[in-house]
Amino acid sequence: MGYIESDYAPLVELYEASKKKAMQYVVTGKTGPLGAAADRYGKYIPCYYAGYKTRYAFYIRDYAHQDMGASLLGLHEENYRMMKAFADHCTERRQWFTVWALNFDGSEYDGDYRNDDDFIREIPSMFELVETAYRLYRWTGDKRYIDDDMFKFYTHVMVDFVELFDKDGNGIPESTGTSGNIEDGVTCTYDERGFVHLKESGDEIGCMYQAMLAYAGICDARGDEAAYDLWMKKSEELKRYFNDEWSVKDGDKNGLYVHGIDFDGNKYDYYKLETSYFMALKQVLDGGQRAQSFLSHINELQGNGIGSETANSNIEGYTYWPWLNFAYGRCEDGWNWMKYIFSQWNLPHESYRQGPCWYYPELSYTMLSNTVNGLMGLEPDVPNGMISSLSRLPDEIRYLTLQEQEIGGNVIELMHTGRDLSTMRNLEGDTFIWRACFYGNAEYLQVDSEQVKAEHTVINGIDVSYVDVEVKPYGLHTVMNR
Repeated sequence: MGYIESDYAPLVELYEASKKKAMQYVVTGKTGPLGAAADRYGKYIPCYYAGYKTRYAFYIRDYAHQDMGASLLGLHEENYRMMKAFADHCTERRQWFTVWALNFDGSEYDGDYRNDDDFIREIPSMFELVETAYRLYRWTGDKRYIDDDMFKFYTHVMVDFVELFDKDGNGIPESTGTSGNIEDGVTCTYDERGFVHLKESGDEIGCMYQAMLAYAGICDARGDEAAYDLWMKKSEELKRYFNDEWSVKDGDKNGLYVHGIDFDGNKYDYYKLETSYFMALKQVLDGGQRAQSFLSHINELQGNGIGSETANSNIEGYTYWPWLNFAYGRCEDGWNWMKYIFSQWNLPHESYRQGPCWYYPELSYTMLSNTVNGLMGLEPDVPNGMISSLSRLPDEIRYLTLQEQEIGGNVIELMHTGRDLSTMRNLEGDTFIWRACFYGNAEYLQVDSEQVKAEHTVINGIDVSYVDVEVKPYGLHTVMNR
């Protein structure tokens, strides 16, 4: 289990506190209560709390948000067994939905499930499971994530599920029911506090886009190049359709992104919590001025946080904000939302039974991932022997080091000094490739004492320069953007 060092002491303290708190929510091998009434007992599978700490259950949405933090803690078997449990509950009888929440023994949690026709069904959740599975495969190289049984689950979601709920043939699943209430049929959005019954939503499209990329990656990992090409083209077409048509209101391609379309064809472009900000979180927005203007707009509407008229009222909703800003290179905004979460750490949660905010399990797990995956831009690709980094340190943090972190068969040390100097050390394990990335369009990057011609890419509209460095056992390398 790795740890961090930094000149910003509060970050180090909160990281250590979050590790301890997150591990307290691991229930692997325990025997305890089951069900909403906690009137039964059973043996728990490898898993952890993902949802309210007052419920003996793990939820899709929380799990898909906590998995990266769990990976940093080495909870790989827990991550896999939770994913497998959700996959096992996806059936044709349930219209290729899986169950929204599961007891710690892997059975249906009756707080949100009554029978196969009456349980919580939010379309984005199915796509998030596919995305999460591929991310965990890249984190671990665990081939169980891409075996035949799991692949059938992903295919049911990406093909059968979509075909079943795409009534108008535009490729996007649609809500059912009459109200949009999560207790009334199938809903297309994660926004459970909305007032408009949407037919299609921006957050479902964002989640679907990432699931397409993930499914393509899984096909590639299984050696099916034709399927990889097909699904990459599908993802590109969905992104084009979203940016050029679906999200455009009154022909204004420079205006705010539409977040939802109702059953009468009306388009809604005002800011509406998850329905809006998941579009940025899932990076379905084209890079450029429209995306940056949208991010400025939604950051402004979050105001000063809880209590602001248009902002989230639940603290766990803010844990998405660092990453959605980091993804578009907005380092200072991402950091400011991290600090906002810190400021609420010991205040009461909106559900008083949770106690202070940081007792909500999602906060401790995402504190870890927002630090390492967000601020440090760490992205493992264990199956291909690569680890990428991209410093997003704000001006307030001079340096940040991740020490003794296990990734695949390696133990690494990664240090960023500002946004233009990074160091990687291979403390244990075989040789891997370090893709050292930096914002900007540099002609050369300095690798140790040598000037190396930089490679270039564009991430969400932002120029990024990088070099690939071979890091042998016990090797130490420094890359500078000069």
